[in-house]
Amino acid sequence: MADVRGYVLVMAGKRGDTTVYDVEEVSGPMWLPDSATSHPRYAFAVEFSARGSAL
Repeated sequence: MADVRGYVLVMAGKRGDTTVYDVEEVSGPMWLPDSATSHPRYAFAVEFSARGSAL
């Protein structure tokens, strides 16, 4: 989880034809185990802005 959180929070910048900026964590990691399979699961919310080129 720590690796994913770190990657997301540093993703600001130019990514190919897309620019990512204003990356903010809205909600920290939350333990949400999957009730159907009993597999561990975490969730967190991130807000960011992106600008790309028209397709």
